[in-house]
Amino acid sequence: GSTWTTLLSWNGDMGGFRAQPGVDVNIDLAAYAGQSNLQVRWRYYDPNTGDWDWYAQIDNVALSCGAGAPNIDVAVSSLSATQNTNTTTAQTLAIGNTGGGDLHWTIDEEALPRPARYNDAGGSVTKRGAPTPHSVSPQRVAKLLADRPTANSVQDNSFEAGTPNPNWTEYSLNFGTTLCDTAGCGTGAGSAYPRTGDWWSWFGGTSSVEEGSVSQNVTIPSGSNVLSFWVMNGLCSGNVADYLEVTLDGNPLWQTTGAAAECGTTTYRQISLDITAYADGASHALEFHAETQGTATTNFSLDDVVIDAAPSCSILSNVPWLASSPSSGTTIGGGSTAVTVSFDSTGVAAGTYNANLCISSDDPTAGPGNGTALVVVPVSLTVNAAPPALIPTFGPWGKGLLILALGGLAVLVMRRR
Repeated sequence: GSTWTTLLSWNGDMGGFRAQPGVDVNIDLAAYAGQSNLQVRWRYYDPNTGDWDWYAQIDNVALSCGAGAPNIDVAVSSLSATQNTNTTTAQTLAIGNTGGGDLHWTIDEEALPRPARYNDAGGSVTKRGAPTPHSVSPQRVAKLLADRPTANSVQDNSFEAGTPNPNWTEYSLNFGTTLCDTAGCGTGAGSAYPRTGDWWSWFGGTSSVEEGSVSQNVTIPSGSNVLSFWVMNGLCSGNVADYLEVTLDGNPLWQTTGAAAECGTTTYRQISLDITAYADGASHALEFHAETQGTATTNFSLDDVVIDAAPSCSILSNVPWLASSPSSGTTIGGGSTAVTVSFDSTGVAAGTYNANLCISSDDPTAGPGNGTALVVVPVSLTVNAAPPALIPTFGPWGKGLLILALGGLAVLVMRRR
């Protein structure tokens, strides 16, 4: 009942009588790729009866299938290390290939802004006051526009034009503006500070009732579908009525409160919001607005507002404290290659540093594993502050011990009872 298709046939002699090794034959079966339950047969047929003067022999039959496409698979989603200065540590990153063909890959680095921390323990948690207003030259405005992320629709996204700001509409019930620099506002004992640059937007900052906002009209081009910004709940009253929200055209998109789980964390976190519904090429009103009730001080900080920012790994650079070995290679289908990632804090000041490992490959399509030819692995290094130097002390010998050092001469005077 099967239907047979003849791919090749002979009706004459192939090679000499008893000649070795015979004839090599290759048949392309690409037309049958992806089909199942196929059979291949060799059939001898002689329409003349009784002569049997022709014969055939077949040997060394093999079916060779082309290797599938490679597929990169990096199971680790991030790497981090915490260590003292002048220390080198290492971790292993495995680059797997769950596909069939060889995977060729390369690792590059991308530096990220360092999340600054201000250690002003013991100072006031409230704002000192409003910053000093200053005018911004047209040349400075032009530079701010040129320095913003390429695809960003937000003008002066890091507030570096200060106050009065040519792009943001500012309001604060108590301070006149929420925009701050550390010279004018302080840092709230380390609970409020800029993420990048010198300026940021500080909401709250007082034990009195406060309301503040920054807003501007933005044109969101078609295809731009993400609003991202960095925020910090550096100090909280515990009152859920204290809040910071972001709205587009008056529609609330996100909110945090004075009782959020992130309260008291004095490092910034990034918030990313889907704004596809607003990506129509038209102008929309973007506003960050906060109210605090004055029961106790709440400090919300905002910086680096971006719409449709440049993607990760678009600006590659050498990261001095980070290294990968090997930095490129080939991983066979079904295999894995171990990469040693080194964290070197030699000469690095105390603090937290961030970067991306950008792993590019010839993975041709999205699929299993990481689903992309570019895999981004965020990396973080925290360098501990050096402990204070210890000054040796001596217990009392009898009534006392006196050590004098004069011009390099040590004189020891000891009195016994």
